[in-house]
Amino acid sequence: SRGRSGIMDFHAILEPGDIPKPGLWYVLAPRGQPPPVTVGHTCTHLASSRGGAMGRVLIVGGANPEASFKHTVVLDLDTYEWHTPDWRGLQPRYEHAAFVSSSSSAGLWVFGGADRTGNRNCVQRLDLEQRRWESPPVEGTPPCPRTYHSGAAAVGGTLYVVGGGAHGASAVRDARLYAFDSVSQRWSCPETSGVAPSPRHHAVACVGARLYVHAGMDGADFLSDLHVLDTAALRWEKGRCRGDVPSARAAHAALAHGRFLYTFGGLGPAGALSCAYKFHVDKQRWTLVKLNCPPPAPHSTHSPRAARWIGDGSRTLYGATGVATPHRPDVVAAAGAGRGPASVIGEPAGGTVSLCLVFGGMDGEGEIFNDCMAMLLE
Repeated sequence: SRGRSGIMDFHAILEPGDIPKPGLWYVLAPRGQPPPVTVGHTCTHLASSRGGAMGRVLIVGGANPEASFKHTVVLDLDTYEWHTPDWRGLQPRYEHAAFVSSSSSAGLWVFGGADRTGNRNCVQRLDLEQRRWESPPVEGTPPCPRTYHSGAAAVGGTLYVVGGGAHGASAVRDARLYAFDSVSQRWSCPETSGVAPSPRHHAVACVGARLYVHAGMDGADFLSDLHVLDTAALRWEKGRCRGDVPSARAAHAALAHGRFLYTFGGLGPAGALSCAYKFHVDKQRWTLVKLNCPPPAPHSTHSPRAARWIGDGSRTLYGATGVATPHRPDVVAAAGAGRGPASVIGEPAGGTVSLCLVFGGMDGEGEIFNDCMAMLLE
């Protein structure tokens, strides 16, 4: 059926209350109607609207060969079900940026991306109280229209934009840094020192007050370098990387979790990738995330973001058995920490852990999916 691949891997099902084990991917099978097969969407974790402990993941926009989407689909982690609220007003877009301002209660913001007519550079806001998307007036000069696929490029109430896609595999030539203040609703173009990243599509995420720009591509050139912007000093530095340094790649996703930058999947010179890496920002060291099960099949054009999972200790999962899952789901959301995984690993004691959630995406042969998976973040 559509959204299913002929090549199947086996993973355990993660049911409500289960305690996931490290090094394993699990299948999530919430009730309700999931989004259609999708690429280029964003995922954002928000608090529950009903006071639940785990909150909800909002999947915004995206596309497949039939359409560019203007819907918002919600995965409620407390009720373990999908639903599509009637939140109107979103302009169709994919490969956009999304963020929630920590210094404003204005809701979820999106910037840029593209639809079938071309690239965008507009900003929209989801008003969660009014339950609708709005296009507020903004001041200043915005970046030129571009794709900028990220869910983690904001510090406080400010979204940082550097690079992005122009058309096809070509990056925008404008290498300047742009900043959007969601409180004043104003764009600025601050001067920076140091050597900025070359034009590229890339993965980007903020850890603390630093913006990390990893790898990417421009035309036929794949890149593997890491650039770091101190958003307080407005200075660029080249990352000094040791350990299991990832190979050149693009169309991968980046996620901040504690003092780590995680990257997932992507596309390299030899094809689509399925590996995950984590970078310790203080030790400047990359580590390949080791798995005790088959990974999701190679994936690209995906979007990590935050969510929590609470296990009640009813059972601890050891994986590698259960339902057959498609050969290529795509990373969609990742998790915000609670009390930490140490108290639940290896023993059936309840607690709050951090997950990387996975939904949909595209494999190296162009097949698009809408399956959902999860992995424990340590």
